[in-house]
Amino acid sequence: DRARTLLETASGRLDAPHVRLAAAVPLLGRSLDAERDVARAGSSAADAVAVLAAAVPGVRANGGVDVEALRLLSQRLGPLGEQAAADMAELRSAPTALTPPFVAAGVRDARQALGPVVAGLDSADEGARLAAALLGGDGPRNLLVALGNNAELRGTGGYVATFATGRAAGGRLAIDPFKDVLSVYDPPGRQRKVPAPPEYVEDYGASLADTTLFREWTMSPDVPDAASVAAGAAGLLLGRTPDLVVLLDVPALAGVVRAAGTDVTLPDGTVVTADELTEALLVDSYAAAGEQVQEQDARRAALRAAAGATVSRLLTGDTAALPLVRELGRLARGRHFAVWSARPPEQQELERLGLAGSADPEGDDLSLVSVNNLSVNKLDYYVQRTVEVSATVGLEAVDVVQRVILENRAPDGLVPYVVGLDTPERSSERVEFSFAADAEFVSLREDGAVAEGGVREGGERRRAFSFVDLGQGERTELELRYRVPVEGGRYRLHLVPQALARDADLRVEIEAADGLTLAQVVGASRAGDVAVRQGPWSERELVEVRVARPSLWQRLRG
Repeated sequence: DRARTLLETASGRLDAPHVRLAAAVPLLGRSLDAERDVARAGSSAADAVAVLAAAVPGVRANGGVDVEALRLLSQRLGPLGEQAAADMAELRSAPTALTPPFVAAGVRDARQALGPVVAGLDSADEGARLAAALLGGDGPRNLLVALGNNAELRGTGGYVATFATGRAAGGRLAIDPFKDVLSVYDPPGRQRKVPAPPEYVEDYGASLADTTLFREWTMSPDVPDAASVAAGAAGLLLGRTPDLVVLLDVPALAGVVRAAGTDVTLPDGTVVTADELTEALLVDSYAAAGEQVQEQDARRAALRAAAGATVSRLLTGDTAALPLVRELGRLARGRHFAVWSARPPEQQELERLGLAGSADPEGDDLSLVSVNNLSVNKLDYYVQRTVEVSATVGLEAVDVVQRVILENRAPDGLVPYVVGLDTPERSSERVEFSFAADAEFVSLREDGAVAEGGVREGGERRRAFSFVDLGQGERTELELRYRVPVEGGRYRLHLVPQALARDADLRVEIEAADGLTLAQVVGASRAGDVAVRQGPWSERELVEVRVARPSLWQRLRG
């Protein structure tokens, strides 16, 4: 509201007669036209955001969601978003050459500030319509809610031992009690095949991931592929095929609790905060369970209870809508929360909104290092991960090196169920790199030697995989080298994290090939002639670099 008042004042001043007269002067007029474009684009964006901010708190009603309010929001927001997009296009094309530096800087700042807002309006419009449909506004929907355990990694994030079914109708959801997968699965030797994408079968079929064993379906880092397999298996096992799959993990439980502003009470009476929940479920509960495998029943009950309480807050509680939407967006960017729909148009919208957990790089390059625990232990919480990407960009191709460094930092004194019964304190992992589908593979090495594993083509990405075995205190480094064709020196790299209990460290350095210079850098900082991104890796990101031949002035300065 304050922004709208300021913008109305600015627009009034810019429309004053003496200003209009001054605008007729060619050079001065260019500055005033640019100022008008700023005010107009800001006003359009502020008007739409005001409607959105006023409407969102009202969509929660009587323990559910008012789907008609969502539809009304979409109807009102659509035209406002279109106007904001049109005004933003005018602002982007506003000429700033031959204007005073403060005018050019103001226009640049307005473009940077308003661009994400206007793009977000389109997402909000699309998201409101989609949410109304997913919540049963067009008829009942069947849900499968799966909880991943990040202490034992799978490609999507964590091993799913706990799940619930549910139904959505008219914005109201009913979630059944969470169950253990072992209570419904087909045991080894009796499992049935489930339809799955060819690449999924090639990579994970040997592990029976595409069967009603119903324990390894999250091995793929691509959530849409994994969720489609889960839906097929659930249909055979439960007699009702879900058309929506919601995948979340323990950090997602903590995030929802944080958004709700409350604590969680575990079955033993322990009260934990959002900041304590992840460690409580992935560390403390194992230690409290004791030495015997059979004594893990209490821990599983705690996990089911935490999942049930949190999902109730998420789907049927009275948590304020705006903090919850913000938190779910953050969790989705970190792939701790994802939604899959069996209806292709909805699935496409979920992918556009970044809620699908997809590994599709959209024709660009990709850095996604996913680990599958093969040891039947819970040591992944203690394995520190560092991912490094270095690239040299030419006009027609990019030479890329991806490295992942894994270090087993498990402390002494962990219970046998955590360290493993077959190979105690050793972490055996299948490590997979996902990269550009059109890349030319060069090499895959472990600690300098040719790595055991292979490379597979097909689908939306290439996959290179190997196997590592880490004892307590040991570390290893896997290195992948490849070349990616590009056009006009433009290189786009999607940085997609695996959902971990503790974020990996990420280091990216992209430089221009000899004889070229960095002409544009987006999504990274610039250190001389190198694009750099370094720090914790908590969310999906995009780095874009364009190289060009240096100008005459740059060559003379060089």
